[in-house]
Amino acid sequence: MSEGKSWGDDLLFAILLAKYSATKAPENFEVAIGYSEVLFTSGQYANAGNSLENLTEKYSDNPELRLAVGYNESALDNHQSALDKFQKTIDLLKDNSLKSIKLKSEAYRQQANIFRSEFKQPIAAHKEDLKALVPPRLKSSPANLIDLTSHYTAPVRGLGSIQFSDAVMGNLPLGQNDLNGNQYDTRGIIYLSGRQQDQRRGNKNPYPKKAGGIRVNQKLNNLKFLQATTWTDPDGTPVANYIVHYEDNTTAVVPVVYGVHLRDWYQEEPNRNLKTPEAEIVFRGWTGNFSYGLYQ
Repeated sequence: MSEGKSWGDDLLFAILLAKYSATKAPENFEVAIGYSEVLFTSGQYANAGNSLENLTEKYSDNPELRLAVGYNESALDNHQSALDKFQKTIDLLKDNSLKSIKLKSEAYRQQANIFRSEFKQPIAAHKEDLKALVPPRLKSSPANLIDLTSHYTAPVRGLGSIQFSDAVMGNLPLGQNDLNGNQYDTRGIIYLSGRQQDQRRGNKNPYPKKAGGIRVNQKLNNLKFLQATTWTDPDGTPVANYIVHYEDNTTAVVPVVYGVHLRDWYQEEPNRNLKTPEAEIVFRGWTGNFSYGLYQ
């Protein structure tokens, strides 16, 4: 570059440099992906697609390549094809390394964006967002921590899951935690819908009225629940039931009563009654600008 001269458009320079690198090292995956990313950034989606297609035969099982192809298909408005590529990305990621978790989360987010923005399917979008936000269960988790992964309906934080706050339980540690001498796997929330959610969301409400089919498959002396409501009721109001199914086909119904076993998670008001004769608050935290508590 001569003195006083300029390459002009920085993006054009980046394209030329990336193209030159790809020409000199056509077998280098990182260089080729970098070139396609530059083309994508500059809006040259068709050219980016051609560049990615050239890599597909040799690197067909590379999840980063599938993710890049998904981005490009989405930009070309080939939304179903993009969904297929993002799902392929997820299917290729078999382990729970940090890199795999990050790539899977991004693929789930992209699927959620397509369901929400293009297909107008908010409930399907919610499910994909949830997969992106709930971390995987540790392989070392003991069996007596019941695996609720497939039953979570809301993440611990993010997504505006409860009362439309993106800071849901922002300081509750994710994963295995000791709360007042008992272990809990706090990676997600089984959030059930009540009157407030039904009224606010109508037929777009992603939260179910009940959760079933939770498999325990072991002998236990007791079951501990970490719980709260997101609204108030008069003391003595039944708000839920736990139905326990035994191996001999008998069942036991365990009622959950407001003011006895739990209360509203919101605890900011100084005069609010927090007493529960058959439960105790085992975790206190802050979300947004108010305090909350969880009952055991």
